[in-house]
Amino acid sequence: GTSPNTEGPHNIWLDGPGNRWYVTLINTSPGELWQYDATTDSLIATVEVGDSPANGVTTSDGSTVFVTNWDERDATVGTVQIVDAATMTVTGTIDVGGQPHGIAISDDDMRLYTTNYNTDDISVIDLTLDPPAEIGRIPVAADVNPLTPKQYQPNEVIPSADGRFLFVVLFQSNPRRSDVRVIDLAGDSLYTTIPTGGPGFLAELSPDGSELYVADWGARSVTVIDAVNFTRKATLTDAFFAFPHGVAFTPDGRYALVTNENQNGAAPAHHPPADGSGLPNGNLTIID
Repeated sequence: GTSPNTEGPHNIWLDGPGNRWYVTLINTSPGELWQYDATTDSLIATVEVGDSPANGVTTSDGSTVFVTNWDERDATVGTVQIVDAATMTVTGTIDVGGQPHGIAISDDDMRLYTTNYNTDDISVIDLTLDPPAEIGRIPVAADVNPLTPKQYQPNEVIPSADGRFLFVVLFQSNPRRSDVRVIDLAGDSLYTTIPTGGPGFLAELSPDGSELYVADWGARSVTVIDAVNFTRKATLTDAFFAFPHGVAFTPDGRYALVTNENQNGAAPAHHPPADGSGLPNGNLTIID
């Protein structure tokens, strides 16, 4: 960022070939997408991408970027911005459900999926259409009702290794639910529910596709899910888990790295804050 205000770097990801990485600035007005060289970490270009850009993905060849538009001013509708990676210009907009946050793309670059936080559903976008467009929505529960939005608040979506299912992490619900929803893409319907340690934020699939690690943001835990048999294998707890937020694996799958917000200072301090503010530090927890 370049502003003295808090610009809110929100999501970071590599493109398909691994040549570029991107970050969304969710608090700028309008929102911005920044593109960096993955070898030198030098800034290449920026582009305005609507209001409150949240998460993003790129096509496998890195040519196109898709960014969800988390616009809280109108929670009933949402959009995905299409960005040409070579020119860093917005080339189109796709209408989706209310307050899209998570986003995933199929391995064949034919389908795009967004988690619609306010309307409790998943938008299915056909990327083979010209222009790309939403072709359907999949509710995350049988009792989803447009008159009572945000009961489930789907926050993150990750395709299974074989591309047949979607793992959907629920941030919270009313009443609170602690689970991951598995969506069957053959039937465009809910397949099963897997319990977790608490309301989740983000998750990541292991490199071999066998396990899903879920950051249980609403609890001091990380849940390990069998991504083949759709069962909970373990719920890991640790003193340093405090509002666990995101998960990433090392390429060999040996370690899982978990970011912890530690907003309330519940995790033991590793060192005093550099600015002397006395505010709690976040931390990175490494799981073997």
